Amino acid sequence: MAQPHWPWLAYPRAFAEAGMIGACADWFAVVALFRHPLGIPIPHTAIVPQNKQRIAVALGRFIANNFLSPRVVGDRIRDVDIAGWAAHWIERPTHARSTAQRTVSAVHQALQATPSAEINAFLTRRTRQGIAAVPAAPLASRVLALLWAHGNAQALVERLITSASVALANNKETIRKKVSQRSYRFVPKWVDGMVADRVISGVSQTLDEMREPNHPWRVELKAEIERLIDRLATDPDYLARGEELKQQMLDNPAVIGQIDAMWHAIEARLNSAATSAAIADAIETALISVARGCGTMPKCATASTAGSASPRCALSRRGVRRSRPSSARWSRTGTPKR
Repeated sequence: MAQPHWPWLAYPRAFAEAGMIGACADWFAVVALFRHPLGIPIPHTAIVPQNKQRIAVALGRFIANNFLSPRVVGDRIRDVDIAGWAAHWIERPTHARSTAQRTVSAVHQALQATPSAEINAFLTRRTRQGIAAVPAAPLASRVLALLWAHGNAQALVERLITSASVALANNKETIRKKVSQRSYRFVPKWVDGMVADRVISGVSQTLDEMREPNHPWRVELKAEIERLIDRLATDPDYLARGEELKQQMLDNPAVIGQIDAMWHAIEARLNSAATSAAIADAIETALISVARGCGTMPKCATASTAGSASPRCALSRRGVRRSRPSSARWSRTGTPKR
């Protein structure tokens, strides 16, 4: 042999023998996992086919306990700052506008796909039911009390007094003619004119005096309105009368037609280009406002700063965290020890 002449060949020979043995061992180990080597039913081979049911159960239990348990999933979900990611995405140019336009388009498509007559009938019916469910007299009492407390009713009284004074000044001749027509024939005309002037002057003076808040008639009017507010809220007769008037109003075909016409008008306005643009602008403004408001929150601001390069990167950095080991103890076979 050549080895006595070249002693250093012992080293390559040993390495070759070791490599061959390792290769055979690796081949046998890998093949033995999935089938019998060379088709020979050697014991402890074809491990996966013979134990696939047990392996699947153990693997599923491992995934469920370590990745899908409520605690682990809850921790992962809490770590993902979805609001921050969405706010950062909305703040990018054209994103808010695109979202608003898509929303308006989806609403238009939904309205066009739904029968208009059925929608109008449903909305009219629901409107009547909503009005019928609200007690009329207590509502009138609250509205009147609100108007009276804010001085709107007092302003209305002032306007009525002013209107009466103007009407009286503009119809002096008509009043003189009425007084003359109803007077006796033997009474001179100048007497009729004097009486008419006295009546006009007295009424005008009374109207001017009623401009003062402390005028007795104003005080009496205030007390009467306050009594009316209380009766509308508590008197059974007023309550019953309010419900009766409300039902008469709802049964009136003119009211039903007005409600139906109102929904038709709303539908027509929604389908117009100007309204669509206005709605899109409002949605865009609202989205940007919400995104900026969210950006002032600590977690959202951190996500926006961390994700300045890419929202997806921010999501992955904040959302992925090493999971804590499960409380279950595992054996070498992958099944939990009991």
